[in-house]
Amino acid sequence: MHDLPLIAARCWIGRQAGVRSLAPLGSARSLVAVAFLQKPPAIQKPIRLLHSRYGAGPCGLVRNMLRWEMSMGAEAQRTAARPKRIHERNRPRRTTMAEAGTLHDAFIEELKDTYNAEKQLTKALPKLAKASSNPRLRQAFETHLEETQGHIARLEQVFESLEEKVRGKHCDGIAGIIEEGKSIMAEDFDETTMDACLIAAGQRAEHYEMAAYGTLVAWAQAMGHTEAVTLLQQTLDEEKAADKKLSGLAEGGINQTAADAAHPDDEDDETMAGAGAGRKGAATARTARR
Repeated sequence: MHDLPLIAARCWIGRQAGVRSLAPLGSARSLVAVAFLQKPPAIQKPIRLLHSRYGAGPCGLVRNMLRWEMSMGAEAQRTAARPKRIHERNRPRRTTMAEAGTLHDAFIEELKDTYNAEKQLTKALPKLAKASSNPRLRQAFETHLEETQGHIARLEQVFESLEEKVRGKHCDGIAGIIEEGKSIMAEDFDETTMDACLIAAGQRAEHYEMAAYGTLVAWAQAMGHTEAVTLLQQTLDEEKAADKKLSGLAEGGINQTAADAAHPDDEDDETMAGAGAGRKGAATARTARR
């Protein structure tokens, strides 16, 4: 019976010794004998060297020769493969036109980002409303929360119109703005100052969304997505209206009240200056009558 190592050994010795077929030979001893009888220089020297080094008999000698051949072959394969792997790793990646992203792909990614931003705002707006002391400001945040829920529904319609799966991608931009808002609410400000800061936090979010929806509308128009344009434009108009409402509240008294609370001495000086001017005018009038 010939096992696999023995067959491999026969083939190797046969190649070196020039024997075309060693299949009839059934033992390692016969293989070594054939090799010595042929006496080719290519195999005579390795056999003597291995025999003197390892002190192996004929069977052990064949096994040692086989191990040596296999180890040299494996090392040669590793050496040949290593430069190839390095070469492939350092080779610049070729991007074909089919693999490159398009404006449509960027549009879908922006939709996902904005969808997630609106989702995050539905959790942030109730906190802004709760922290507000001005009733009109609180109502503005609550109203915009309802609008934001409608924005989410519109974005889902946009996805469906494009036959895309409704899915969000975490929006780092709005997450940072919301985190800033949380830091503001943690401050120990007086009520009016807190309202002024909450308006600033709300408008940061509005401006971010206005920029996002403005981009989406422009891209949708360029690609001819008419249904998407209509839906996105409605949301953009509502974001602008919400921002304008917050500006009106700030300029309608909240900012000035907070400023007066921050500089009460300036207000007293103005009152005293007005009273002094009144007394001086009265004195001037009495002098004129004389």
